[in-house]
Amino acid sequence: MAAWPTHCRVRPAWFVASVASFTVMTEAFVLATLHTTAANAIILQYTSPLWVFLLSPLLLGERPSLAEGGVLLVTMMGAGIILLGDGGTNGTGLATALVSGLGYGILTVILRRLRAVGAGLLVCVNCLGSAELLDALSLSLPERLCADRDITDEARLAIAQSNPSQM
Repeated sequence: MAAWPTHCRVRPAWFVASVASFTVMTEAFVLATLHTTAANAIILQYTSPLWVFLLSPLLLGERPSLAEGGVLLVTMMGAGIILLGDGGTNGTGLATALVSGLGYGILTVILRRLRAVGAGLLVCVNCLGSAELLDALSLSLPERLCADRDITDEARLAIAQSNPSQM
């Protein structure tokens, strides 16, 4: 499949949404690992199936089955048990990791909508668009709000290390 098939008609808004959700997913994950354990950040990022389950009917018109809902419930209970076992967690880190999971879920739904577009093009658009978005954000925020501008650099590094198999 070509990077951009000629028969593919996709609204540019889907690409903008893809870049935005990819950026939120990556930046929130980096921030979460600064405020909680990496294990908690990873577990909460993988709440994305919950968001896919909730958003797919709204954005794609899909209807999940009762069996899928049951599997999701068991999975989320397992994630909850893992999180409850870690008593001394930072609420900010957990909330930020949940935002990362939401970004991941939205990205998953959007990529399903963009399935006719070549994967290589989507990876390039997301990585380059996210880097530009983070650059613009870091340059536009006042210095007092960016006490640690290295966070954006860490997110850029995470984006640069992303590969198509993770998407």
